[in-house]
Amino acid sequence: SLLTFGGSNSLLFNQGEFGNGGSIAGRASGFIGSDRDFMCGFCLGFFFGFIMLYWVWMPTVSHKQKLGILTGISFQMALNLFKTGGVDNLVED
Repeated sequence: SLLTFGGSNSLLFNQGEFGNGGSIAGRASGFIGSDRDFMCGFCLGFFFGFIMLYWVWMPTVSHKQKLGILTGISFQMALNLFKTGGVDNLVED
């Protein structure tokens, strides 16, 4: 539906945008995201690394995509630790 000014329809509570009649709870659930968002965020975080931290603070990015970005960055850092032998230095015998 189109955004209209005035009347009962406003920019904050656009009727039917998320199929919920404009309720706040329904709008929040629309920003959670899907599993596809998570996988996309994971790939972006893994391949682009710390550059993607900028997207974590953007309000238009879904919650699952943010988690995917952080998980991808963490996974990349863990692989780099194992590859360089950095884990051996963390464990003292």
